[in-house]
Amino acid sequence: MTKRVSTLCVAVFTGLSAFAMQASAQTEEELIKAQMLKDAGASERVEAAALLRVLSQEAASAACHMANDIATEEALGLMVEAKGKFSLLLDALQYGNPTLNIIGEEPRKKTVLKIEALREEWAPIDAAAVTLLDDPKNADALKRIKTDNEAVLASASTLTSAIAGEYSNPAELVQADVMLLDFAGRQAMLTQKMAKIACEIWVGNRGADRLELLTKTMETYELTLRALLDGAPAVGLRAAPTDEIRVALISSVADWTGIKESLNVVLASADVPDATKSDLFASLNAAMHNMNKIEHKYVVFSKRSLDTDDSSAEGALLD
Repeated sequence: MTKRVSTLCVAVFTGLSAFAMQASAQTEEELIKAQMLKDAGASERVEAAALLRVLSQEAASAACHMANDIATEEALGLMVEAKGKFSLLLDALQYGNPTLNIIGEEPRKKTVLKIEALREEWAPIDAAAVTLLDDPKNADALKRIKTDNEAVLASASTLTSAIAGEYSNPAELVQADVMLLDFAGRQAMLTQKMAKIACEIWVGNRGADRLELLTKTMETYELTLRALLDGAPAVGLRAAPTDEIRVALISSVADWTGIKESLNVVLASADVPDATKSDLFASLNAAMHNMNKIEHKYVVFSKRSLDTDDSSAEGALLD
């Protein structure tokens, strides 16, 4: 198991590790200065960017469930959330948002260009979401979200890596904490990716590619969950750094047992009961919210050396 976790973490972390290797060594004076700086929201910027990844898959999962009359009220709520939060977070990353503890405009032109490009990619999904909120079975809107969501996810992942690299330094956010934020954020995204793929499968797309993708996504989720709990020394990922985070991760591991059983039903049979579909959807959504909360606990943990009080902004990104 240790070998499998190490191998997975190396693969999953390939994109994020590129910026980590580029960071230069810091002097003792800079490290001391870091402890005196007022928090400028570096960890919240990474958290916000990571949430964009989640929302790309949340919208796709919600669309599929709405269209097929499964937990329609919950699906509609998620679509409203995805539509509203995506633009809010993009604006916060570009222009700042003190309520979210993201202080000041994004200073790097390259990062701004990535934000603006993602905004353009999201626009067709945003428009399709508006249509689906009035007509959940609109074929054109459903096709648009199904076609575009993976590209938006890829761009959101690129933006997350760029922001993580930009703000990863002892004066703002150390690399080890960025890794924890990124892994936790990926987990939240994977819950929605599994919900989306499972819906596609029980709707009728039982192609080998869909079944294989769901299986691999389940494996990645489970092994990464264990890595967050116990650590993955091969890539420098520390075990749960506080008792609060450890307890939350242990609870997530327990919840995964039931979710995995339901996903295996989807993999094994073309005849999935509606009750199982609804329960699975609800369980994966609950897991998403729990992983978002765990990621925010890592945000709070990352501020341990800063002379700051973020209590007023704590959890604002999750509201």
